[in-house]
Amino acid sequence: NLKSNSISYSYPVGHSMGIYVENSLATDISLVADLLYQNINSKVTIYTAVEGILGQEVRMQSIGLPVLFKYKTAWLWNTYFIVGPSFTYLIKANYKYADQVYGYKGDVEITNTFPSLSTSIKFGLGKEILLADKYLLFELEAQFGITKFNHTHSETDYHDIGSFRNSGIEFNVRVQL
Repeated sequence: NLKSNSISYSYPVGHSMGIYVENSLATDISLVADLLYQNINSKVTIYTAVEGILGQEVRMQSIGLPVLFKYKTAWLWNTYFIVGPSFTYLIKANYKYADQVYGYKGDVEITNTFPSLSTSIKFGLGKEILLADKYLLFELEAQFGITKFNHTHSETDYHDIGSFRNSGIEFNVRVQL
């Protein structure tokens, strides 16, 4: 039940896939790099007493390159910690909107209104589980965006997303070959 003049935000599950490389630097320290295709989604629903329900969605596809340091510990069931920068190249961004009262809707490509390259800091923890001769890795990572996305629009551009940073939480499952 939406109240008058309310806004709700949601972040539908996105996905990423790619290659994972790890290079040991010392007994407990290694350098980890990923090359990822990422699909990120966000959704905003606005309810106003005058216009009714307005729905907005932003979908972004990008190539990500996190370069992380991994520190393996002997405590907490042999978990490891990861931290480092992540670089993202934006391939495509779309803005989808719909007004349920007036019946207008559209899908606009907005790739050129955002920076093509962004940076963030990632940190998290993980656990390796040995299965036969391969490792299965479970990771929980947080990402804090450094680059600020400032969306601007013109008089003929009817959408206004505002500004945001590419921050979020990821749960990764990997197979180490």
